[in-house]
Amino acid sequence: MTELYRNDRENALKTLVTKVGRYNSTPLEIGVSQKLEKFIAHTACQAQLNSIWNGDIVEYTPFWRVIMVTFLPVLLIQRIGFITFKTEETTSQQISPENPPSILEYLTCLWTLSLAIEEIRQLEDLGFFIALYALFLLSFGIMYQAILFPNSESSPLELLRDLVYLPYWQLYGELNLGQIEGEEPSKCTNDPQLYTNGTMQRCPIKNHFNVLMPAVYLILTNILLVNIIIAMFSQTFQTVQDNSEIIWKFHMYALVYEYYDRPMFQIPIVIHLWRIIKLSYYRIRPLKKDGGAFVYDATTEEIDRLHVIEKNAYESFQNGPDYARSRYDAMNMMTDERDINKEIDSTPTQHDIKELREEMHRMRESLIQEIRNLDSRQPVLVSDYPRR
Repeated sequence: MTELYRNDRENALKTLVTKVGRYNSTPLEIGVSQKLEKFIAHTACQAQLNSIWNGDIVEYTPFWRVIMVTFLPVLLIQRIGFITFKTEETTSQQISPENPPSILEYLTCLWTLSLAIEEIRQLEDLGFFIALYALFLLSFGIMYQAILFPNSESSPLELLRDLVYLPYWQLYGELNLGQIEGEEPSKCTNDPQLYTNGTMQRCPIKNHFNVLMPAVYLILTNILLVNIIIAMFSQTFQTVQDNSEIIWKFHMYALVYEYYDRPMFQIPIVIHLWRIIKLSYYRIRPLKKDGGAFVYDATTEEIDRLHVIEKNAYESFQNGPDYARSRYDAMNMMTDERDINKEIDSTPTQHDIKELREEMHRMRESLIQEIRNLDSRQPVLVSDYPRR
């Protein structure tokens, strides 16, 4: 499809909506039924869906013209009347706060709760980082406590607080170097009786590891762990972004098809009158049901020509170095909205090229006809030579 779309865009789009005789379905329908998300997200499929969505509007029509036509007052009369009627009906109703929550409200709460649970489930990367940081936190907390305050007698809760206090706040810049290096005797004491009964704080033991430990800890946490979490979040965001684009483009087919197939009348007219008229029309004049823009009614000659074009594109795809290049281009054909806009911007040029080719073909036919006319008007000289 990538090779075909690059060589012949118009026929590539026709191929997507031409029924395959073996399956009696178009390639677009087959891709949707088999949930081929990457195929539907291809630029060719998205260009065809955009063409169907725009309808009779030319793709290179300026956006301001579409907005101007959309907001014409003539088209808003019916909708303004509907909004006015809906407002009057809503204000006439009385709300009774004593009524218990309805089943619909319970379902809404469950739906909101499911979204919250899904968001919690997606914190898998954050949970891994928290576990990794807790390992560093407790490891250096135990080292701090063992070196600064050896043989300390504290309750389990106080010991846990002392293990977490220093390394946790050091992550945010509170280094507490005065406490680590040892303070003045007026602020702390080495007497076991005074710091055991809580009269004064215990002085930390001074040694060569007091400054080395926070240096190593800050290097590991502020440089290594922070960069790890940034990389993890970046990868998760990119994965979610890629998947969201593919999923949105896949479900865009159902959205376009729904709006294309939806009748122009409102409910309940759409249920009664429109269906009755449609049924009567097909009963009186049985016709072959047309698939509209989603099914291209190709003749036998067009189908044969499309098969030849597909075969040439397939052979070009299989040829040597072009195979790897086409695979690379196919991966990059999962385009976003900017690429679709580029396709729309290039449509006028393609339209001009098509008109130029048709004009050259007409000139060529005209020249051939003139040459034939000149040949028919050429005088013929017949000479009768005597025999010897």
